Amino acid sequence: KETQESYHDEMEQHIPAEIDPGRDIAKAYRLLREKKWRIAMIYLDHLEIKYQNWDSIYMAKAITHYLFHETEFMKKALSDACQKGNSMACDDLKNIKKLGAHDFGLSVID
Repeated sequence: KETQESYHDEMEQHIPAEIDPGRDIAKAYRLLREKKWRIAMIYLDHLEIKYQNWDSIYMAKAITHYLFHETEFMKKALSDACQKGNSMACDDLKNIKKLGAHDFGLSVID
């Protein structure tokens, strides 16, 4: 049995699945790539309850709201991510505020 285990497996710290957020957020991004946006949003809402202080969840929610053209919800998600310490979210939020009400033709797509 010992010869079958790799050094990495042997030395790696065990993290119970209940507190392994990496797999959870990876599933959310996989749903987004597969264009299952509504399911991804529902999944992210559940993750937000489970991992309240994790900024990546709010960034994924901001992306999803952007895809739905829900700018107010996107700003809220970016603001939440920024408050959790995500500097990219803070930068994006500042740039959105600079742009103001200009929608870059997004209203034509709807």
